[in-house]
Amino acid sequence: MTVLIGARDPRRGEDAAAALRAAGGDAHAVVLDFTDQATARTAAQQIRERFGHLDGLINNAGVTGCGQVSPEDAHDQVPSSACTRPTSAEPPAGRPGRS
Repeated sequence: MTVLIGARDPRRGEDAAAALRAAGGDAHAVVLDFTDQATARTAAQQIRERFGHLDGLINNAGVTGCGQVSPEDAHDQVPSSACTRPTSAEPPAGRPGRS
């Protein structure tokens, strides 16, 4: 399996990819910042040209610490629902158990 490491900082991305390669993995760094459409387009083009396609994507960017960073200070962070807390025991409309 080939793993692509998307990172805003090329050095940090390459460091992470190098660590995976040192452990026997097939890893490559890709400069990627989801808050910058130009890097997203460039990364998509590079992936298409070098690898042909992308089988899956795990985006671990932008989790702000569950409210520990105010929206005013989160200039470069993508909103995340990772820290949302349910407000009801009822499933959302359209889900099993809800009419």
